Amino acid sequence: LRFNCEALPASRIKSSSSVTVLRYSCTTSMGRTAGENIAEYLQEEGRDLVTKTEVEEFLRGVDSVRDAVDRIEARLKGLEQRLKGNS
Repeated sequence: LRFNCEALPASRIKSSSSVTVLRYSCTTSMGRTAGENIAEYLQEEGRDLVTKTEVEEFLRGVDSVRDAVDRIEARLKGLEQRLKGNS
């Protein structure tokens, strides 16, 4: 789990000074640990961030749906061609 301080969304934090402090803290090893702890909290406790596993599972689902849609599209094209041939 890596916390990306540059990608820290300021819109999620009410105080701009808090954003500045969080970004500065990432430049030290203690800050990196704190950043990793914040990222873990946001993923596991707050459920504000998704985990890598959840993203991968979602993307597998998207791929599955896309494949199913492609198969349906191919079936429909075949049916259309048959109907045109029978007319």
